[in-house]
Amino acid sequence: MNYSDTIQILVEKRVADGYGGFEVTETTVATLKCRVAPYRVQSGDVYKVPNPTASVKIFVPGLPFDEDTVFIVVYKGKRHRKLAVSNLGKVSMIIAERI
Repeated sequence: MNYSDTIQILVEKRVADGYGGFEVTETTVATLKCRVAPYRVQSGDVYKVPNPTASVKIFVPGLPFDEDTVFIVVYKGKRHRKLAVSNLGKVSMIIAERI
């Protein structure tokens, strides 16, 4: 498989601010070579209001962390939140939704 694109994996860390809330800091965990399938737009309804969502499938040769980790994918300057991760043997597939 030709891994011609690159993505960045960001992990959010929440630090207490001392006032009952928290501050969110994002750190870059990895920059991976990947192959991206064409995205799809799904039109869902939230209380009878159209709510289109765009999701993308990203194929990477391997993930440097656990599949249960919550992370954000940055692809071509656009941020996507991880929905699912599947291990397909030699490659892993990340399904991410645009945020």
